[in-house]
Amino acid sequence: MSNMKYEKAKRLAIYATFDKDGVVDDYILYCLNELHKVADDLAVVSNHELPCSEKNKLAMADWIYEREDSGYDMGGFAYVINSLVREGRLEQYDEIIFLNDSVFGPFYPFSEMFMKMDERKELDFWGVTKRGMSDFDGGDDTYPEHIQLYFYVVRKKLAHSSDFLEYWRTIAERVTDFRSAIINYEFAFTRYFAEKGYKWDVYCHTDDLVTERPNLNLSPYHYCSYELIKDKKCPLLKRKLFTGDFIEGRFCDGNDLKKAISYLAEHTDYNVDLIWAHILRVYRIGDIMKSAKLLEIIDPDGGSERHSPADVRVIDQWGTVLHESEKEKCRSNEAVYTVFISVEKRADLPFPLFEAEKNCVLENLLYDRSYMEKIAELFEKNPRLGVVIPPVQTFGKISRSLEKEMPIHRFNAFWCRSSLLSDDLLNDLESDKTGRVMQMMPLFAQRMGYYTEIVVNRNYAAGLLINTWKTAQDIWEISDSNPENDGDLDIEEMYDRSYLSKIRNFVKGKSRVYVYGAGHLACRVIRMLEGVRKPDGIVVSDKNGNAESICGYPVWEAARISVAGSSFIVAVGKKNADAVKCQLEAAGAVDCLLFG
Repeated sequence: MSNMKYEKAKRLAIYATFDKDGVVDDYILYCLNELHKVADDLAVVSNHELPCSEKNKLAMADWIYEREDSGYDMGGFAYVINSLVREGRLEQYDEIIFLNDSVFGPFYPFSEMFMKMDERKELDFWGVTKRGMSDFDGGDDTYPEHIQLYFYVVRKKLAHSSDFLEYWRTIAERVTDFRSAIINYEFAFTRYFAEKGYKWDVYCHTDDLVTERPNLNLSPYHYCSYELIKDKKCPLLKRKLFTGDFIEGRFCDGNDLKKAISYLAEHTDYNVDLIWAHILRVYRIGDIMKSAKLLEIIDPDGGSERHSPADVRVIDQWGTVLHESEKEKCRSNEAVYTVFISVEKRADLPFPLFEAEKNCVLENLLYDRSYMEKIAELFEKNPRLGVVIPPVQTFGKISRSLEKEMPIHRFNAFWCRSSLLSDDLLNDLESDKTGRVMQMMPLFAQRMGYYTEIVVNRNYAAGLLINTWKTAQDIWEISDSNPENDGDLDIEEMYDRSYLSKIRNFVKGKSRVYVYGAGHLACRVIRMLEGVRKPDGIVVSDKNGNAESICGYPVWEAARISVAGSSFIVAVGKKNADAVKCQLEAAGAVDCLLFG
C-alpha cells in the first residue's frame, strides 16, 4: 500500500473496539497502523479490559482506554472525548477521526480519501457513506438522512464548539440498548448538528439509493459494497455482512458480498486472510457460507472414468460407491486430501433414491481425475478452505440445518485437508452409523480456522436449480391462500405466509400474547398476527429511543408489564433472540416463539 505525502491537519483518531473473548484480531492491527498514517495521535478505547497479551499488540496506539461494556462504540467515543475535555487536550486537534471495529480495511490508503475531502473546506464533518431518509423498521416512523457512523471526521469548528462538548456530555443518557443506539446516535447525530448550522457530506455518493420514498432508501454498505469498493474507492467493508442477518431477498440477489470479497482478493493489496481469520472465529459457519455464497461450479471438461489423483485418499464407509478395483489404491495415508463417503444402501428405501444419493456424490465430488484435480486446485488457491461438500439434495428428504446441531444441510460425503482428520476423528467417522459426526465437519474445520464450501458439477447444476425452483413454487402454491394472487412472488411475503401456521398454533388458547421487539421483524410479526388476533402490546427491553406505539399498538417496557403468565413472539433477530427468551422464561413467561 502506497505512502502518499501531503499536508494535513493535526488529527486525533479514536478507535472503538469490543470483543466478547477479549481478542484483538490482526485486521484491527492492520487498520490501526494505516490509520496512524493520517492521524498524529491514536487513541484505542476498548469496552472491556484487555488481557496483557492483547494489550501488548497495540504498540501503535498513543493511548489505550479500558472501560465497562456500555453504550457500544458511542459509549467508548464519549468516554474518550469527555476525558480529553477534562484534561484540556481536545482543543489541540484540528480534526477528530471516529472509527470502530465493525469494518475491515482500509483497501486503499486512507490518505487518498483525506486528500479528496480536504478539498471540501466548507465541511464541518463528513463520513464515508450516507443513508437517505428511511422507514428502517417497515413501520410508521421515518428516520432522517444521515452519515453512517462506522467512520466519520469532525473538524475544528464543530470539534471545539459548545454544541459538540454538550452532545458528548449527555448522549450516554439516551443510549441504553442497541435499538436506542441506532435511533438516538446513528440516526440522530447528522441531523442534530446540521440543524445547528454545521455542514456535512460523504466521500462515497450513492445517489441511486437516495430517493424521496423512505421505503426505497436502503443502506449502501448493506446492498452495494462491491460497487462502493470497486467504483467509489470505498476503503472499508462492514463485517456484519457475514452474519447474513441484514440482507433481504426481496431487495437483491445477495451476491454483493461475494463479489466484493473476490474483488478485494484479485484487485487490491489487502490481505483478505485478515477477514477470514476474524469471521471464522466469531460467526456461525452456516451464516458465513450463505452470506458469502460459498459455492463453486466446476466445469467437468474431462473423461468419464472415475478414479482419484495419487494425493487423494477416498474412504467409502459403506462400500457402496467405489468399484472394488478402486478401493485399495485410494487408501494412502500420505494423501494431502481425504474424501469420505457415507452413502448407505438400505432395504427400506427404493433403489432409485439410493442411486440419486450416490450420483450426487459421484457427479459433484468424484466425477473424474480432471474434475478432482480442479477441486484440489480450489484448496491450493484458497488456504482457508478446509472442507468441500456436495450441494443440498433436492429429492428424497429435503434437508435443513438445525442451527447449533447441524450448521448446514445434511450431506453424505466430503473432501477435506487430511491434516484436519486426527486418527480419533477418522475413527469416529468410520464407526458412526448415524451421520452425525460427518455433519459436524464444518464446525471441526472452523475451529481450526477453515471454512467449508459447496461444489457443484456444471452438468449437475441444471437439475439442481430446476428442482429448487419447482420446490419453491410448490411451497408458494401451498402457502398462498388467495386464489386471485397475480403470481408475483415477494420473498418476504412467501416466508411470512409459510410462518403463519406456526403463529396460529402458538397463539391458540393464549390469554396474553405480546410481540417482543420494535424493529422490522416485529412489524412483520404484527402484520401476520393481526390476521389471527390482535397482540396485547409490543414489549422492548428499554423504551428509551422507542416510539410510544408501533403499527398502532402501545409499546411497553419489559420491566413494567406482568411477564408471568404471558406468551411472547420474540422478533429481535438471531443475535439476541436466545438471550431475550431466557430472560422472559426466567421472569415467568408461559412460552416464547422465536421469529426470524
